[in-house]
Amino acid sequence: MLTSKLCHLLSPLLLVGGTIAGTINAANNAPDNAPVVHLRNGSFYGNYNPAYNQDIFFSMPYAQPPLKDLRFDVPQSLNATWIGYRNATQIGDSCLGYTGSPRKLASSEDCLTMTVVRPAGNFSEPLPVALWIHGGGWNYGSSAEGLFNGSFLVDRSVQMGTPVIVASFNYRLAGWGWLWSPEVVEKGLTNVGLRDQRLAMHWIKENIASFGGDASRVTIFGESAGSFSVGKHLLAYGGRDDSLFSGAIGQSGAPTGIGPWEVSHERLSLATYNLTQTVCPNATAKLDCLRKADLETLDKAMEASMALPGPSVVYGPVIDGDILTMKPAEQMRQGKIVNVPFILGSNTDEASYYTPTAINTELELLDAITTRFGCNTSQALRIMDHYAFSDPENAVQGVKNFQLNSTTGLLYKRANSIGSDLIFKASTHLTAQLWSKQGRDNIYIYNANTTLSKGPVYYGSAHGYELAYTFYNLNGTGWEGNEAPFSGGNPFDDRPQPYFELADVMSGMWIGFINTRKPHYANQSVIEWPAYTVERPTIMNFDAQPTYLNTGLSQESRVSGMKLMISLGLWEY
Repeated sequence: MLTSKLCHLLSPLLLVGGTIAGTINAANNAPDNAPVVHLRNGSFYGNYNPAYNQDIFFSMPYAQPPLKDLRFDVPQSLNATWIGYRNATQIGDSCLGYTGSPRKLASSEDCLTMTVVRPAGNFSEPLPVALWIHGGGWNYGSSAEGLFNGSFLVDRSVQMGTPVIVASFNYRLAGWGWLWSPEVVEKGLTNVGLRDQRLAMHWIKENIASFGGDASRVTIFGESAGSFSVGKHLLAYGGRDDSLFSGAIGQSGAPTGIGPWEVSHERLSLATYNLTQTVCPNATAKLDCLRKADLETLDKAMEASMALPGPSVVYGPVIDGDILTMKPAEQMRQGKIVNVPFILGSNTDEASYYTPTAINTELELLDAITTRFGCNTSQALRIMDHYAFSDPENAVQGVKNFQLNSTTGLLYKRANSIGSDLIFKASTHLTAQLWSKQGRDNIYIYNANTTLSKGPVYYGSAHGYELAYTFYNLNGTGWEGNEAPFSGGNPFDDRPQPYFELADVMSGMWIGFINTRKPHYANQSVIEWPAYTVERPTIMNFDAQPTYLNTGLSQESRVSGMKLMISLGLWEY
């Protein structure tokens, strides 16, 4: 098995575009038997992992470090070359993020790196590539988190006889990647975290062939904010196709956005104002002052700037008239979105650990919908009318209303269903409808009933729970900890065979899609997954029960409730 360090996922390497302006020191020779790669700017040596027969290249820079005058700037392509070999055997720093808890991974501003995991050996043709974008609300997270370990997915692909390369990268988070002020807009420094992601894709396009990858077969995939980011790149520059990817997978986050949790210019402006007033209250040139501020002061002020009232995300992508040009739903209605095969879906009980417990009355439910999920009172009351307590669809998988108590909340399931639809499922439905109405037959919609062996039963299949299945992470690497979504260890502990079969199916379909742009693999044990169309709105329901695999075709749940939410204009920001 991988060591704890090798069980972390990817980072970046060299450079994209730009001129060669300097030199970097490097070793004259690579260690004996170390895998090496020769890129545009120079060469790297990495690790060979005999347990999986893989080559892993950690934390290769894909951009210049965003330090000093480049702090808060758009990412700059590498402009240096070297002779010899640079070391890519250690995980580098993650980008600075904020969860309210002490950081578990080494973090710094010098974090714009890429990791590549490839099967060892020579192959007769270039391999397809899966490029992972991590989540974390654009405010925390890292490609180095163990639950995103690309080795398991690569190993599964080799077992299937359809090998792939998996790469992932870090991008700037919170205010490091998303500020908004008149000065920021005037200088074209909006959405720099999203631009980091874009530059990483350019780096893959220019360099992945040196790893044995096929630059014409790159699938971008992500979960949560990573999935919403996938949607932003489908919409970027008015839906312009820059041939950076030929397929996309979105897990719990649709291009049409987060509804009432969407990042707003107002909240982003306020957070930026609070940050600058704390660090540079008297400065005229605020950005210059922030760039000169010491890291410790700025880091503390950045975390404090996120303490805004309300449930929506503070820092993240917003329309800026450049990389993001218009409202997502309206842009999709105009067909201005990159046309590539697209897997998109969510989990049955997405809002489980966002939903307050002890909701026992209609008034408490109303309060939760307004204060936790971001609706106004009028919207909340109309939504409540469509989500009746007695409706069997308002259920957490395997949990009945009579099993709930006043501590969990007699209305917990109902609140969870409303929150799941508001933040994740209604936007998936809207995206599927708008995509199909453009005459496209290449979007595949799913629901995942991917429960874990750890955590409260009433969580059901919560946000992020599918990751253990899609990454084929059967030994629970990275799932240690007691904060949601982690529940204290391997999510497959003491699980009967059908849950492992579900991991086979989900990872197999993901790998099949990465290879062929169809969610299919040889000798699969479940029915074929058809594209979603307005005329045939069929989805794949991924599910396992203790005694049998229960995966098959289905219809969307709670469609009338989601249509109501959409009619309320929650995705017309």
